[in-house]
Amino acid sequence: MVSLKNIAVPFNFLALRLPHLSQEPSILSIAIFHHFQKNKMKQSNMITSGDFSYAIEKDWAEKHHPDLNVHHCHEMVINRAGQIILVNTEPKNNIVIFEADGRIIRTFTFGMKTAHGLTISQENEQEFIYVTDAEQGHRVIKSDLSGNIIQEFIAPIGWGTYRSLEQWKPTETTVAPNGDLYVADGYGEGYITHYNAAGDILNVFGGKEVFDSPHGIAIDYRFEEPRLLVTSRGEQSFYICHLSGEIKQKVHLPDCWICRPVIKGELLYFAVIVTKDWFVYDGGILILNKKNQVISAPGMNMEKSRLDKAQFYIESDYTTFLNPHDVAVDDDGNIYVPQWLSGKTFPYKLHRIK
Repeated sequence: MVSLKNIAVPFNFLALRLPHLSQEPSILSIAIFHHFQKNKMKQSNMITSGDFSYAIEKDWAEKHHPDLNVHHCHEMVINRAGQIILVNTEPKNNIVIFEADGRIIRTFTFGMKTAHGLTISQENEQEFIYVTDAEQGHRVIKSDLSGNIIQEFIAPIGWGTYRSLEQWKPTETTVAPNGDLYVADGYGEGYITHYNAAGDILNVFGGKEVFDSPHGIAIDYRFEEPRLLVTSRGEQSFYICHLSGEIKQKVHLPDCWICRPVIKGELLYFAVIVTKDWFVYDGGILILNKKNQVISAPGMNMEKSRLDKAQFYIESDYTTFLNPHDVAVDDDGNIYVPQWLSGKTFPYKLHRIK
């Protein structure tokens, strides 16, 4: 582990705060520390945790496209053709679509400097993506896979504590089979807004008194009754809710600042952007079963970590990831990992080998 806390930086850098989470130091101060740590990190080629082993391909896309700019790679999804779609904050290339080998098929942009959430849905034979612009645009849009905007959703001004557009900082969406859309305001007032397919607001629930940064949201169809999973990243937890918003259960994952819930098959995945220290790269991935038991933690130090619920403890291996912000899992169990504030790196690919 490389500790950088003793490196002097101007006090005004450390005094800056991110607007959405008081627990997080400023992006600038984090970046200063990360710059030095990244140059000293060892390169690991294999990680194993529980019954899951992966070969890491850190230059999966970069080796093909060293001149393409990406910045703050936030989220990824996979379409029916097996192509991997990335959203990032580079305003020239908000959306990048890859083949499974990392070669780029095409890019397009919405000109967003704070593009954040990415969700894919299918309507009849056509696929669409939903993109959120969290902190500057305050937008949620629906687009086809060529970048044509089909729909834009209104901000919930007048609902909850919303009195202005600037209070709404949507970070994530999830889509129901009937076209209903749930939007999580992870960096603003902390509400979940429920729209119908036409874009009418049906309900607003949650808020800061309920969720501490509802950074991610997903509908869980693994059970007879669909559930809504809502990340409460600031308290290292996620909530299991009815689709109406009524809370059924809270699941706490100590020290794991989890991003959005990602469901593949019978498993639930989370990117953990940080565990104990924002000033070092100490994130990883959690894989949970249907009982919400953590069964694997790629990128964590498995000699020190404990996954059993009674003695749950997580410690990073400090070498694998650079602030993982999301995961996309393909049909072979391979994981694609976009990373925030990682020195403008392309996503990694983890090849499942067992």
